Amino acid sequence: NNIIHLPTVSDPKMFIEGKAPYSFDGFKSFTVRSFNDDLTKGGRYYRNAWVSFSKKYRSRLRINNDPIVEIDFSAMHLILLYAYALKEDYWDGRQNEIDPYLFGYPEILSKDYGFLDIDHKPIRKLIKGFFMIAINNSSKDEALSVIKYNHSKLWVQLEQIIFERSAPCSVEDLLERFLTKNAPIKDHIFTNIGIKLQNIDSQISEKVIFNF
Repeated sequence: NNIIHLPTVSDPKMFIEGKAPYSFDGFKSFTVRSFNDDLTKGGRYYRNAWVSFSKKYRSRLRINNDPIVEIDFSAMHLILLYAYALKEDYWDGRQNEIDPYLFGYPEILSKDYGFLDIDHKPIRKLIKGFFMIAINNSSKDEALSVIKYNHSKLWVQLEQIIFERSAPCSVEDLLERFLTKNAPIKDHIFTNIGIKLQNIDSQISEKVIFNF
């Protein structure tokens, strides 16, 4: 019976006529879970409107007129894979690390590759994208092929940065360093395990939903 709405949206086209509290045309308040093959694969929640909201609008959502907070689990699937495969908390012994997708310490990019005054976000985005593709494919070559196609502009952008800085690496070298950094889980990466990790994160979502 909760009312979910966006009080800061003024565009009337974003509201269903006669149902002002329910924002966005086609708003859906029910969810379904989508599994793959069996109940141990997949299981994420889909179809309700707020799941597909852009980040811009999600931050404005209110529930019963109370503002919400969106908590981000940094490098969630990478950390889940450590927990699932090794029964290990990724952060044990790594408390000083800052970003798992940037080899733990972003300053490595400056120290080892000469990326002194550039935005590290494109590098992080590509490495994260590669990992997410890698856990949903069965070989390294296949994963590289997919990321070069899906993130072609980003790949070319990083190649240009490497060329302009005469950096002692290639884009593939950066991805290989990420794999080396995560050698403890290397035997689990190119195994299509992503669908199992989705199941685990869907169970976390389920616990949150039923708790609140």
